[in-house]
Amino acid sequence: GVSSVQERKAQAALEELRRAYTERDLNGFFEKVSEGAYFNSLDLKLNLSRTFSAISQIDLNIFVDQVLMENDKVLLKVHWQKRAVNNENGRLQITQGEAQFLFKVNESAQLSDVKGSSPF
Repeated sequence: GVSSVQERKAQAALEELRRAYTERDLNGFFEKVSEGAYFNSLDLKLNLSRTFSAISQIDLNIFVDQVLMENDKVLLKVHWQKRAVNNENGRLQITQGEAQFLFKVNESAQLSDVKGSSPF
């Protein structure tokens, strides 16, 4: 049905975000972010730029725990684990957390809000 299509689009968009992030592809990442996002996209862009220059290798796993849907919105509740290598000292940093990603789904899905502890 419609809901499963929307869910698949949201999951696919989250995977694109994850991939762009691990490949340090800023433009690819922001293709999946909604123009009308609730968070400050410029702040996120600056943060990502800083992160991408500070770490040399990113391995990010995102696990979807729950999917909630309402009209054209899909909420993915996830937990994640990230391993990154710090450029300065070559140290491995391991972080984890839980987050909620809200996607607005039309022809494609775009990230419009993030709550909790974002991996990005």
